[in-house]
Amino acid sequence: MFERASAPKRIVFHRFSRKGQRALRPAARVCNALLPVTGAALFAWGCGAALALRTPLEEALPGPVTLLAGFLAFDMLHECGHMTANCACGCPVEEIGLLLEPDMAFYVRNDSGPIVSARGRRQYLQICLAGIETDLAAIGVLLWSCARTGSRTCAFFALFNMISVVHNALPVSGRDGEKALSALLRVEDVDALAQAVLASPARRRALVRRGIHGRRALRLLWAIRLARGIDLVVQGIGMVGIRILLL
Repeated sequence: MFERASAPKRIVFHRFSRKGQRALRPAARVCNALLPVTGAALFAWGCGAALALRTPLEEALPGPVTLLAGFLAFDMLHECGHMTANCACGCPVEEIGLLLEPDMAFYVRNDSGPIVSARGRRQYLQICLAGIETDLAAIGVLLWSCARTGSRTCAFFALFNMISVVHNALPVSGRDGEKALSALLRVEDVDALAQAVLASPARRRALVRRGIHGRRALRLLWAIRLARGIDLVVQGIGMVGIRILLL
C-alpha cells in the first residue's frame, strides 16, 4: 500500500522506524561492503561481453508505458543503493518515495550527519557514491544480457544508466559527485565555491600568487566549472544513441 504524504508533490512509499533500520543493518553492511567491488566487476564483465558482441540487435523496443516503468525501476535501484549505504553506516533513513514535481523521480530522505572524522568522511563518500556503484552493476548486467540475447531493450537501458552515471558523477551542485568531492575537499559546495572564486579576479590572482599549489587549485576550479558543459555534451551524445536504438 502506498501512503500519500502530506505534501502533494511527492508520494511516500515507506517510512522507516529505528527498530526496522537496526534489523536491516547487518544485511545492509554486507551489501554496502561488497557494492564498490561488485559494481566495478560487473561493469567490466558486461563491457567485455558487449565488446565481443557480433550479432545485430533484433528486438523492437517496448511501448512508452514499459519504458517509463523501466526508467522508474532503475531510478529506484539507484536510490536503494544510497539507502543501503545510509543504513549500513548508521545514518537514519526517514523515508523513500516518489517525487512528482518538477520531475518524476524516486528519492531517499536521510540524515547523514556531520563529517567529524576520517572514518565518518569515508562513510559519507560511500553514501554519496553508492547510487553510482549500483548503476554500474546494473549496466554490467544489462550489457551482458544484451550480448547474450541481442536485446535492444537491454542496450537502451544500459545507455540510459550510463548517462545517469555521468550525470550523477559530475561535480555539479546537488549531485552525488559534487557531494563526494566537497567532502574530500572539506567545503560545503565545491561547485558554488568554484563559481564564486572564478567570478572574482582578485581571488583568482590571490590563488596564482600562492605558487604551484594555488595554480593547481585554480585549474581544479576551472575543471569543476566545465562540468556543466561536459554534462550537456554527454546528454547530447546519449540522445543520439537513444535515437539510433529507436530506429
